[in-house]
Amino acid sequence: MRVLVAEDEAVPRTILKAALEKLGHECLAAEDGRRVWEFFEKTQGIDVVISDRLMPGIDGLELCRRVRTAGGEGCAYFVFLTSLGEKEHLLEGMEAGADDYLSKPLDLDELRARLISAARVTGLRRRLGEQKRQLFEQARKDPLTGLGNRLALHEDLEALAARERRYGRSYCAALYDVDHFKALNDCHGHLAGDEVLRAVAGASAGRLRGATRPTATAARSSSSSCRSRP
Repeated sequence: MRVLVAEDEAVPRTILKAALEKLGHECLAAEDGRRVWEFFEKTQGIDVVISDRLMPGIDGLELCRRVRTAGGEGCAYFVFLTSLGEKEHLLEGMEAGADDYLSKPLDLDELRARLISAARVTGLRRRLGEQKRQLFEQARKDPLTGLGNRLALHEDLEALAARERRYGRSYCAALYDVDHFKALNDCHGHLAGDEVLRAVAGASAGRLRGATRPTATAARSSSSSCRSRP
């Protein structure tokens, strides 16, 4: 896993980094919460954040809140490394969004146990995030043609209109219709009609994709395919 460490004392930071690397994990370390937050924003795939509770600049609680607010797929497992064992500090950390605690001085068996839990939780979060992404896409995709459905079309046009109001950027929309489609269905059946719709959607989207910007989207509304472009 990729682990991000925030520890303001050089010796404990070095010991923790060495222990993590010995266990086979990639480790990034910094001396305060501000630097760690910068790493977190710029680095993809952070699985675990191990943070001191008390640090200059951004303390552990604020760092935890920021990590939780950032969220994202596979939201990082957050562990406080602290010598504060009072109950109110534990509750305060959990309320900020922490997943677990490690007490100072560092115990390697406890560290290994926390990392096992972190691997399970982050793996579950990633799977749930992927399922959520798939459901989101399926809810906005026409199952017959593979184009966006009416919901996706409505959302795209709303976004384009909002961009025009805010930035003054113009956009255009094109509506394509299949002539005599009802007659084709009546004569050859709905299965043949479905094949025609798939072929028309694929050909139209392919041709328009080469003539428009990458941000352009194609969608099916009723029996028509619609292409909108900023």
